[in-house]
Amino acid sequence: MHKQYRYTLRKTTLGLASVAISAFLAGQAPTVDAAEAAEIINVEGTLSVIGESETTAPVSEVVPEANTVEETPAETPVVEAASSEATEADTNNHSDEASAESVAETETNQEINVVNTQDVSEVASSQPIVEASVAPANEENREANTVEETVQDELATTMSQPSATDVQAESEKLDISAEVAASQQRAAATSEPNYAEDEKNIKNYNDNERYKETDLQRGDTNQALLRTDENVEKDGLKFNFKNPSEESPSKREYGYQITIDKKTGQRTYTKVYVTDSGFIPVDPGSKSMMGEGDKLTTESPEVTYKPNENGEITAAGRQRNLDYNASEETLKHINNKDNDSTSFGFNDNYTRDNPNIKFFGDSFVLGYKVNPWPNENDKLEELKLNKNNYDATSKYFVQGQEIDTGIKVDNIDENAKERIVGQVYNPITGKIVSGARAYIGDNGNIHIKMPEGALKKDENGKTVINENSIFNTPEFKGLQTFDVQFFARPRTADEFKTIAETPDQFGEVGAYVESGAGTADINHKGTNVTIDKQGIDRYDHYNLIGSFNLNLDDTRYYDQKFEDGNGDDTTKVTSSAVKPGEPFKVGIVEPENSGETDKSAEEMNEAEARGEVSGNLIMDFIERQNKGKAEVDQWKIELHKGDIANFTITPPKSAKAGDFMAIPIEYTYTNGSKDVHWFHFVVQESDYIKPEYETQVNYPAKEQTSPATVTEDGKRIPPSSYTLPSTLDKDEVGNHLVTDDSGNNWTVKLDQKTGQVTAKPVDPTAFNGGEKLTVPVIAHYVDEQKPGEDIIEEVNAYFVIEEKANMTPRYNAKVGQEGDELSSDVILNTEDHYNRRPGKYTLDSDTYTDDKGNVWNVSIDETTGKVTVTVPNAEEGKTVDGALLNVPVTAHYYEEDGKLEVGTKNTEVQFMAYGTNGTVEKNSRNTF
Repeated sequence: MHKQYRYTLRKTTLGLASVAISAFLAGQAPTVDAAEAAEIINVEGTLSVIGESETTAPVSEVVPEANTVEETPAETPVVEAASSEATEADTNNHSDEASAESVAETETNQEINVVNTQDVSEVASSQPIVEASVAPANEENREANTVEETVQDELATTMSQPSATDVQAESEKLDISAEVAASQQRAAATSEPNYAEDEKNIKNYNDNERYKETDLQRGDTNQALLRTDENVEKDGLKFNFKNPSEESPSKREYGYQITIDKKTGQRTYTKVYVTDSGFIPVDPGSKSMMGEGDKLTTESPEVTYKPNENGEITAAGRQRNLDYNASEETLKHINNKDNDSTSFGFNDNYTRDNPNIKFFGDSFVLGYKVNPWPNENDKLEELKLNKNNYDATSKYFVQGQEIDTGIKVDNIDENAKERIVGQVYNPITGKIVSGARAYIGDNGNIHIKMPEGALKKDENGKTVINENSIFNTPEFKGLQTFDVQFFARPRTADEFKTIAETPDQFGEVGAYVESGAGTADINHKGTNVTIDKQGIDRYDHYNLIGSFNLNLDDTRYYDQKFEDGNGDDTTKVTSSAVKPGEPFKVGIVEPENSGETDKSAEEMNEAEARGEVSGNLIMDFIERQNKGKAEVDQWKIELHKGDIANFTITPPKSAKAGDFMAIPIEYTYTNGSKDVHWFHFVVQESDYIKPEYETQVNYPAKEQTSPATVTEDGKRIPPSSYTLPSTLDKDEVGNHLVTDDSGNNWTVKLDQKTGQVTAKPVDPTAFNGGEKLTVPVIAHYVDEQKPGEDIIEEVNAYFVIEEKANMTPRYNAKVGQEGDELSSDVILNTEDHYNRRPGKYTLDSDTYTDDKGNVWNVSIDETTGKVTVTVPNAEEGKTVDGALLNVPVTAHYYEEDGKLEVGTKNTEVQFMAYGTNGTVEKNSRNTF
């Protein structure tokens, strides 16, 4: 089965569904509360832990990440085969086709590994030629690929910055990883322009050719056509003759006509000449060229240009020499940017009819010299990449290293060394890979300087996430290939002039003339260069000389097989059965069929040591499960230094059947791609019934008891006896002592047969309320299947001291006559020495009005709470007989230091008045 599909089945299926499956098996769903620290026993561990964190805080302080699912590695790409020799197909297949393979293969991977890149800042690039427009970056390949990794990023981040958290036993400080904000991950922009964008300004020559394939002879800019080349077009130039014959209307006319079509030929010229000789019957002399509109023959095109210079026929005895040399003025007309085609010629007459010896025989030569295209050297030889020594199937790590590809540039000369430039591109976006460089090394081979990858070594030599790498941004994460392209710069006027003025074998030179297209300043390798434009896009823009794909190390080259502590392949079981308190190991095992992608634990650890992979244990679920629980009731993880292939998980001894845990391991490779392996653990029912204790709450003066509850089912074994740990302290009379969470000692007793625990504070006056006592109890079992073995389960009984309350004050009602002074004292529970007594009493006013409208003067002793009133005399028209007065009193409560007020309570004291006749007008309660 293809690795792509194996990954899809093994990782995605188990990854997306496994959490729900585990929850179903356990009969519960994972909590979504913020996580509390899981205990990690890290024996100098190398496998990093990703908790619910985005900072380098301890695990207990971290915040939950979003959901995560596994990434599915993309298909293995179709790589470029090494050719027996470099061909011009490197050039002709460029543009939309040159990187088709890399785009196709990388799109697959990006669908899995890359989050939507709409918000990613663009790598800066500039257009090298001012007039050229930059084509928009292709965004289609990067949209709509967000679902899988967006879910994954909810669970795990690509983080690996160290932070300390407390661990147990042999543990060291364990690294906690954190993902840096995207704005901090932006790589520095390159200062060079995107040469590929400039190259795109060259139009396809035709439907089959990106660039025109030259018809000229390679190796020399000087070209010579013979009579046998008549009517054969070569890079847009062709010629035809006219000579008399028996059938021709004119028996003496002869001539030649030259037509240069720059649209089809895409060439400019620095020399054009015609020469011929023989014993020809013709008058010597300087003879004008054909006029515009003339035709040499009926099939010939019309002449479009008449040169000012003449053709010459000279005599040397009987021999006649025919010569023509185009002037600079004529060359300027031919090369002019607004002139697509030029046709000119020569027409003359022999001195006799249809002579036996005529011009345009074996001595005829039409010679010319052309300007080379950018992808040609100064001798008109094509610059192209020779990939004979390049292994297109090799993969490379992204580690900032130098790579010698073995690729050479054929036909490179001194001028080309300066004009040639390479760039490394993201094949999806076409953008320059910041930090990467392609260049020709001192040995003549193409070298690639790789950028910084997704991983780095920390100060302890551990491979961790490099948060500043572009490979930890959505645009580059999981990129499978680089697209490397080499270009040749357009020439300057001096470069053209040097070629034109280089003598041929006869010492003849050409003349470089301008085309009228002007110049352009371009940024070439960071330096301003002024090129001389020819008015032909092939000349005026960077020419591609070749490209190749550089395969990056990626998840598709890695496959791991894990087995759990039960010997099960973790991809073939939905969960692993674990038991409370028993360590359970999970790790990579030797592959059954060792191959290029199947990795052993040793190979993964060696790769980590070389900085080629990092391993992170994602702790989201375990931290959520541990939240709010005592350390003894938490799941624990054990890691070991230098080992990213194994870990040990231990459920708490208090775990119940059906409790479950989900933990993924995330492997990150140098290109930012990831493997995520999920592991699910479900606690199995124990063979022994574990007793349970309900938490007891009471006042410190009270002795508390907590019976052991044992629910028998007829299948499992109940406890046979109970003991307290031998490590507990004892008082002078032999009673066990246990200290609560506030440091108070309690006397503890245990009924060894029933398991009932009795506890009482040693000093009841030392309690403030809320203190919690945990009493460890050991339950012992007798199992006939394990004779002689002392089987135990450890449980806890809990006792809590009642919180202190504010004691409520009361008052007795008082009755008196006009003028009497009445007082009522506070009534408090004198037997309650635990709850809080008022520390102060206050009134809102010193006068109050009774229900008959009489005003009473009232005072209070703020310390004792005693309230005193004077029964008023009745005002005229009023009576005090039977008047009822309610006085509100506020009681204030303080902590023991008497400074911090912790609460208030409102109460009332009641007073009544009666007349001189000794009768009361209305009856009322006298207490409340």
